[in-house]
Amino acid sequence: MKLFIPILVALSLLSCQNNTKQQPLATSNTTNPPGAKKAWFERELYMAEAGIPREPAKNIREIIQTSTGDIWLASIDEGPVRYDGKTFNYYKNPRQMEDRKVDVVLEDKNGMIWFGTDQGVSSFDETDFLHYSTTNGLNEGWTISLLQDKTGVIWAGTTAGLFYLENNQWKELKLPNLINPGIPALAEDEDGNLWMGTDTKGIFVYHGLDFSILTKESGLCNDAIASLEPQQGGNIRIISPFCEPLLGTRSQINRATTLPKDQLRGLLCMASDEEGNLWMGFDFNSVRRYNGSSIQSFTMKEGMGLRQIQTILTDKNGLIWFGGLEGLYVFDGKIFKEVSRDGLC
Repeated sequence: MKLFIPILVALSLLSCQNNTKQQPLATSNTTNPPGAKKAWFERELYMAEAGIPREPAKNIREIIQTSTGDIWLASIDEGPVRYDGKTFNYYKNPRQMEDRKVDVVLEDKNGMIWFGTDQGVSSFDETDFLHYSTTNGLNEGWTISLLQDKTGVIWAGTTAGLFYLENNQWKELKLPNLINPGIPALAEDEDGNLWMGTDTKGIFVYHGLDFSILTKESGLCNDAIASLEPQQGGNIRIISPFCEPLLGTRSQINRATTLPKDQLRGLLCMASDEEGNLWMGFDFNSVRRYNGSSIQSFTMKEGMGLRQIQTILTDKNGLIWFGGLEGLYVFDGKIFKEVSRDGLC
C-alpha cells in the first residue's frame, strides 16, 4: 500500500501511494522543479485543445482486480473508478460517493467493494453505497488501509488508530501505551496475527489478546512503514520508503533482496509478474524490474511517464498496471502504454 502523504511531507521525503488530502497534502507540484506547474497546465490545455483523451484519474493510490475481472482505482482526485475492460465508470454524483477522496479499495469475500476515504469508510454492493463515519464509531481521520481477516472481520486503519466492524458499528482496537498512530498498512499472517504498519511507530502485531511491537531496535530499518505484504512461507514483506524491503516474522527480520541498498531508497510499492520478476515503484521518476540477478530501470525514455509510482498490479491477463500522481500506465510485456479515459487501445 503506501504512506499517508502529509506524513511524508513532514518528513521531507515525497508524496507517496497522493496529491491533496484534507490536512494539507503535498500536491504533485511540491517536489517539482521551477516552472513545473506552468508546464503541467500548458500540457493540460494543449491536450484539451488538441482533443487528446485525458487520463482516467490522477493521484491513483491503489489498483485492485476483483473476482469478476473489473479493475478498480482508488483516486484522491476522482474517487472510486471502475474499468470493466471497455469503459471507465465514475461514482461522484450525490447519491454515490460525491466528492469523497479515496485512498484504498478492497474486495471482500462476498464481492462487496470497500473504500477508505477522507470521510471514513464506504461500501458498494453493485446497487447502493453505504457510508460509515463518526456517527458509526469511526474517528475523524482518513481511512488509509483496509483488510478483511480470515474470520471475515473488516479492519480499517486510519490516520489516528485502528477500527474493526461489528454489527454495522466500528469499534476501536486500543493500541499499547495509548498510542494512536497513522496505520497505512495492514496484513494478516498465516497464524491469524494482525500486522499494523504505522507512519512513525514501527509495526504492531496483534495476537488476539496481546501485542508485539517491532521497531528499529527489533531490526526494522525505519519506523515509517509504507506496505505490508504476506509472502509464501509465512513471511511478511515490509516496505519503507526510507530504506530497503525486509522480510519479517514475529521473531525475526531479514533482508528481502540482495540488491544494493542505494538502489532501493524511495521504494513505495512492489509486485511480481507472471515470470517471477519483481517490479518496484519509486518516488523518484522510476520503475525498476528485478529478475533475481540484475535490475533494469524504466523512466520517460523507455515510455514510463509517471513521476511517482504509488501502486502496481499484475492482472489476470498478465498486464502490469502502474498508478501514480499523473495517471495510469500498463506494461504489456513489451512496451508501456499510457491509459486514457477511452480505455486500453
